[in-house]
Amino acid sequence: MPSVQLRLSGDVTQALNPMNWTNSGQLSFFSIDLGSSADPELERSIIADVGSYGRQIGRLGDVVTILLKYADRSKFTPDEQTAIADFEAQLRAVDGIKKRSLVR
Repeated sequence: MPSVQLRLSGDVTQALNPMNWTNSGQLSFFSIDLGSSADPELERSIIADVGSYGRQIGRLGDVVTILLKYADRSKFTPDEQTAIADFEAQLRAVDGIKKRSLVR
């Protein structure tokens, strides 16, 4: 497998299979391995039956947003407030991308 190294990144490797049959019996030209799992079949089932990683993370973001709405932010340390602000900025960025995608 080729190794690609970008500045400050270290070795980056990614398994690509140019011909792959999906679980639904369809032929795809690329399969990207996003990492190892202790139970790949269970992970595939969760993604198929529950939702993609993005959907699962989106639901977590929705819940955290609700909880933050009722939190007394004055009790958080400056580092915690920064982490919350960064999280909220990411959620807004994702929301903006979703909105742009719907316009197309």
